[in-house]
Amino acid sequence: MFHPSKRGKKSGPGRPRRLRIEPLERRELLAGLVNLDTLTQPGDLIITGDVSNNDIEIRQTLNVAEFRVTGLNGTLLQVDGMPQTWSSIPVNGITRDIIVDLAAGIDRFHFREGESGMPSNIGRDLVITNSGAGEYNIVEDVLINRHLLVRSGANGYKELQIIDSEINGTTTVNNNFGGFDGDSKTSIVNSQLRGSLGSFALLVRNGEGTDVLDVNGNSQFGDGNPPLFDPIIRITNGLGPTMTTFTGSSKTIGPGTTTVYGDLEIRNGANPLGTLDVLTFNSVNVYGDVTVRNFAGNTQTRVLNSNLSSDLINFVPPDTASGFGAEFYADAGYDEFEANGSTFPWGLYIENDQAAGGTSLWGSRTQIIDCDIASSLGSLDDGFTLLGDNGMDVLTIDPTTIRGIVFIDLRNGLNEATLGDDSRVDQFIYRGGNGTDRVTLDDSSVTTLLDIRTYDGADRVTILEMNLLPPLLIGSFYIDGGDNLGDVLVTDIPARAIVIGFP
Repeated sequence: MFHPSKRGKKSGPGRPRRLRIEPLERRELLAGLVNLDTLTQPGDLIITGDVSNNDIEIRQTLNVAEFRVTGLNGTLLQVDGMPQTWSSIPVNGITRDIIVDLAAGIDRFHFREGESGMPSNIGRDLVITNSGAGEYNIVEDVLINRHLLVRSGANGYKELQIIDSEINGTTTVNNNFGGFDGDSKTSIVNSQLRGSLGSFALLVRNGEGTDVLDVNGNSQFGDGNPPLFDPIIRITNGLGPTMTTFTGSSKTIGPGTTTVYGDLEIRNGANPLGTLDVLTFNSVNVYGDVTVRNFAGNTQTRVLNSNLSSDLINFVPPDTASGFGAEFYADAGYDEFEANGSTFPWGLYIENDQAAGGTSLWGSRTQIIDCDIASSLGSLDDGFTLLGDNGMDVLTIDPTTIRGIVFIDLRNGLNEATLGDDSRVDQFIYRGGNGTDRVTLDDSSVTTLLDIRTYDGADRVTILEMNLLPPLLIGSFYIDGGDNLGDVLVTDIPARAIVIGFP
């Protein structure tokens, strides 16, 4: 019940009474009129808004091919351009596509579960065009029998949530359609994006702006029937910072965790100084190859309790440029990479200054902790490669098993590399360039080859409590400290080792 407030006293003479009227409009006057077109293409439902703020909810009724459309917060509906309006109305005979463009304004569109409590069922495609300055779309508990297409029609913020849904074709989120830009957020929660044969399960393209992609809740990409040799997911972000997250519950392949049944490609444009491209894999499984390409700017990548390029049968060798199952590239900028409790069955490749060929001065930090890394051909093939720049590069490996060749080239600058805590590698090759290098191998195993070359600079190499597994390493132990007389070697290795360039 509403109670009228008491009239206050005037503050002075001559005060116009009209100032006592609150300058507010009823909410429904701020909303708009949305047309439901069922005639243009029989079997389609075309939902078109106006320049006002539109808020629409749609769900399947208890009848097949019938959907109830509801206008919220004052949004009114008309059917096929007729003058009569409704706040809610069922529309039947919708056997094909549902096409939505709520036009300019700050619009909200929510496609939710059916009135029966089961998923709403779309016969073919769901197409959404974001033409306003702020667009919010939710697809929740919906079965789309073919494709989902969400595209931009103007600059501005775009948000899409896919929750508890199943999409049998390709899901395309093109926030750069028509060259439009703006910040974006895409969330995929506990959903299955199958992808049709020979096409993507998820294709995301964003323009300039801050872009967020959050995948969680044990979502599935692909039909679960490998081998799949083409990319299942491709993400392309324009200029600006990004945050991309894949989260599941374990690294075991299947519906128990977020799983990608094929290749995953991510490409991030340059980001401004003081911002980051952030990428996180947390308890997920990617069945195919993983390729991440970051352009200029700082980056932060974390692979936690995950399995990247896990298919040991159908991807021989990996079809990435480097031949590794998981590869991460970056241009000028400070790069952080952490892998913890994760598996890379087809190897791991990290290049932190690709465009400048290692001549930049930003530096990097790489941590490989409690991981298992293998190569496609065993101990004679590349297992882990890290390329730094001319800044300060820091590498820590412990306790980790790497079956194959470990090749570290941190280039010029002040560099640190540590292999410790009961780690095991087949071949360890280190290149430090000019500058000061600190290389430590402690309480670890090297089975085939140990080759450390720090070149010029006041370098320090420490090798203690190493299991060199003789006689495999006889004649295969090489250390070269360069021409600097200030080099220091601290070791308890046997005299049979070849040591050059240390006092």
